[in-house]
Amino acid sequence: MATKKKKVKKTVKKAKAAPKKAAAKKSTGAKKPAAAKKPAAAKKAGSKAKPSTAKKAMAKKAPAKKASVKKATAKKATAKKTTVKKAPAKKASAPKVAAAKSATKKKPAAKKKPVGKIAVVEVSKTGKVIEKGKEPAKDATPAPAAKGGLGMRSQPVEVQAIDVRMGRAKESRLPGYLPRSYGKAPKKPTVKHTQETLSKFLGRCPTPPAKEKGFTLVEIGIFCIFAIGRTSAKDAAEATKRVVKAFPDWNEFRISDAFELVEILDDLKIENLFDRCDQVLEFVNEVYNDQNFVDLEYLRELPVEDRLALLGRFQSIPSSMTHYLALAIQNFEGFLFHYSWARVIQRMGLVGRSGSPKALVASATKAFQGLDTVTLQVQLIDLGDEICLSKNPQCKTCYMVLHCKSRKV
Repeated sequence: MATKKKKVKKTVKKAKAAPKKAAAKKSTGAKKPAAAKKPAAAKKAGSKAKPSTAKKAMAKKAPAKKASVKKATAKKATAKKTTVKKAPAKKASAPKVAAAKSATKKKPAAKKKPVGKIAVVEVSKTGKVIEKGKEPAKDATPAPAAKGGLGMRSQPVEVQAIDVRMGRAKESRLPGYLPRSYGKAPKKPTVKHTQETLSKFLGRCPTPPAKEKGFTLVEIGIFCIFAIGRTSAKDAAEATKRVVKAFPDWNEFRISDAFELVEILDDLKIENLFDRCDQVLEFVNEVYNDQNFVDLEYLRELPVEDRLALLGRFQSIPSSMTHYLALAIQNFEGFLFHYSWARVIQRMGLVGRSGSPKALVASATKAFQGLDTVTLQVQLIDLGDEICLSKNPQCKTCYMVLHCKSRKV
């Protein structure tokens, strides 16, 4: 019962406090604004502000709020108008910006050349056309390698100069020839007529005189350069002795000039003296560069095949002169096999066809017995190297075209 009485008292208290709370809420929610307060005189009188007057004050302030809203809407409208007007300008500038961006990405265009001028161009090794004076762009891909694994390279300047001198010497020794007519059929060749015809166009190749048996192989090489052609053996030997005695050692000789040698040998009857003196200097320098000294006597102790292989490395003298030096080691006796002279005598029909070098040497020794075999070998090698080539032989300008059964005219 006590608990029930307590509950009843609590509900009564809540019922009595409810109207008071509602009145307090109404009084707090109806607070007057600061602008609606009465002036100081009204406060002194102690009179309370009527609700009608407060409403009038609120009504007076309402237009000001509306005016501010109107101004804000007006500003927004003007802003929209300005944006609408500026939009075309933005659209017009957009392509320019895009073009500028694309221009930065693209490569710069080449300058146009003035009309009326011709551009000098050249083709590079890779096949690209470039202007003369400008270096071609370096390719990222490496140059193709040769079979040996190294890249292809052009010949050095020194080798090119030697090739030019060799070509000049060969042209001077091999004069041009063109017969009036080739005849219906070639005549039967003879060994004697072959040597006479070749000596008429190419001259002879004498051996050193018996007095000069003391020549070294280097001196024999110098003698050969002066002697091959139409120079006598006496003049060639004299030129060799003068050249060797004019300088105290081979080092002084190597650094000399061809004009110095010409002054020493000017009174001798030697054709193309300057070219021969230049070739002598090239030969001596090449021997020094190969062995680091000017001496070839070590070749006497080597087999024949090794001699020919080592002598074939010299580019300052043709293969006919290297063959002459190889013959000098064996006292200018017999035949030494060479593909050029073997090809010529087989095509002419002087010896029978054979694939064996030993058989060809034996048949040539028998066919040319009693003749100047040294001169004949040198002449046939020159003819085979320059005219009677293994491929595309120059039969129309060959000295033996009238007596060659394998000619093609």
